[in-house]
Amino acid sequence: MKEIEKHFTPKRFELFVGSKSNNNIHLYQKLGYNIYKTGSYECDHIEILYMEKINKNR
Repeated sequence: MKEIEKHFTPKRFELFVGSKSNNNIHLYQKLGYNIYKTGSYECDHIEILYMEKINKNR
């Protein structure tokens, strides 16, 4: 993830993950991503967490 982030210079990075993917959520938080919005996916059974990281290298 850090290698990918080195090659792009947006103001912020954004991703989404299922709310039950605790290992992925933890990983992204360790990498500096924060949850900024929640939503649900089509069938309404899946909660989605939208995460962002402000690009400080820009």
